[in-house]
Amino acid sequence: MQQPHSGNGAAPGLTDLFRRLADDASALVRGEVALAKLEMREAARGLVRDSSKLAIAFALAWFGGIALTAAAVIGVAHLLGGRFGSAALIVGVVFLAIGGVLARSGMRAFSSGELKPEATLASLDRTTSWAKRELREMKQELTSGETAAIEAATTHAGQERTLRP
Repeated sequence: MQQPHSGNGAAPGLTDLFRRLADDASALVRGEVALAKLEMREAARGLVRDSSKLAIAFALAWFGGIALTAAAVIGVAHLLGGRFGSAALIVGVVFLAIGGVLARSGMRAFSSGELKPEATLASLDRTTSWAKRELREMKQELTSGETAAIEAATTHAGQERTLRP
């Protein structure tokens, strides 16, 4: 792995490396937060759009339901020999049963919607794996660097001893 060099041709110090690591980590976190915000904004827009469609559908269904209810009551009343009260009761019970089934089905479908920021979570998993890998490599480099420095120091000290009488 090639070491980055500073402008003066020397390898950067440990302080510079940690400063760059902190800056990169900070930029990465800011990017992850921005991605999460964007994803949540898109999910909220979709929720608003779907909710407004649902509200319009309910309003239209309400007016259509009123007209159909009147027609059903009149039709059933003719079958019952003009008993409009009984016809209205029968039609109302049938509509309530159908409405209950549809409401239960709609609530299941509405509650199963995913609002989790999937792309952000996946990106955070990748970032976490990358950061762990980088820290492991940095630790190995620092450890091997310390070992090399100790070996160099002992070799240098041994050479000084042999040079002195």
